[in-house]
Amino acid sequence: MSSISPSFDQTFDQACPPELVEARYSTLMPVLLVAFGQILVGTVATTRTGDTAFAVLTLLSMVTTAARFLIIFAYRRRFRGGNGDAVEARRWQGWYQSGSYAAAALVGAMAFRCFTIGNAELAMLGTTIAFGYASGVVARGAIPPKWVFASITLVTAPLILGCLMHAPEPAYLCLAVLVSVFYIGSFEIIRSNYEATITQIRLKHQYEEMAKYDPLTRLRNRSALPEITHRIAGDERLAVHYLDLDRFKAANDRYGHPAGDMLLKEVANRLNALAAPADIVIRLGGDEFAVVQGNVASRAEVELFAARLVRTIGMPYAIGRDPIHLGASIGFAIAPGDGTTAEALLAQADSRLYASKRAHADVAYIALPPTLAPARDISLSSSIEIEPRV
Repeated sequence: MSSISPSFDQTFDQACPPELVEARYSTLMPVLLVAFGQILVGTVATTRTGDTAFAVLTLLSMVTTAARFLIIFAYRRRFRGGNGDAVEARRWQGWYQSGSYAAAALVGAMAFRCFTIGNAELAMLGTTIAFGYASGVVARGAIPPKWVFASITLVTAPLILGCLMHAPEPAYLCLAVLVSVFYIGSFEIIRSNYEATITQIRLKHQYEEMAKYDPLTRLRNRSALPEITHRIAGDERLAVHYLDLDRFKAANDRYGHPAGDMLLKEVANRLNALAAPADIVIRLGGDEFAVVQGNVASRAEVELFAARLVRTIGMPYAIGRDPIHLGASIGFAIAPGDGTTAEALLAQADSRLYASKRAHADVAYIALPPTLAPARDISLSSSIEIEPRV
């Protein structure tokens, strides 16, 4: 029964919501900047020293960058126009993170080699690419903290080790201390950025959920109609019952709007109680409701359910000191014979409701389709318990 919104925290995968994955795959700039720094420093170092290690690291950086680009373009083709679900999101996040780990390891290895080669200028370049990579990763809020910690560790640990290899040189020891302090201090920034991002995504989802529900009754609103159409397209036979409350305006005028709101909530509770798991209860607006009856086997089943709806709505309401008596007028339409979209079924049910209302102004009733309606103008007492109006 789709009527009350599920707890958002039960459905939100905080570890890897699809929006975070989309944020990482949405731009090529971080990958481009890392690749540019690695290849530039590697090329300069190889040219200056002729060192094989620099040449190998530069080549591996090119291969890693190409692989990361291929993964990004594959993601964009796969999810053009959508983010996928949480399961796929975790898989694609893992692939992206594997590339990020590889890039971090190569940056760390190149920085370490810059310090061990014995050239102060190259040490400066190694420090620059290491800090550039680490600061970029720390600043992004779309990466789970444990992954950020691992990435910056792959970069900073070799840098610190390379500095310590020059002990007791004061400048290198000072740099090792500074890198260590920045590394530890980044933990709080990483957590704060990620929590802020997660909060924004959670609020976005909560607002999207709230938009699907009527704020007073917590029933679904008209946003459920596309879901119904989708179910019909899947060859599900369902019925739409259109209900209009009788005497609600009089009760609302007499007892006041707070009592009217309580009445609407109680009507919603009663409809929910009758609805099966495959059914959807919708507040269309004002005192009008719709109940989508799923998995319909026969027309007789639809008529029986409509009668139960009217009888349940017609039971007295204990609002205040005096019992309040409402009634319900109802019309229904069955898919696919009466329509293949939710809007078409609602329009058909609404039309039959008011056609019968004009013909039987003193009763609550079920409106039959024209092809099955009796030729004479009679009340449908055989289908439903009739409640006279006052």
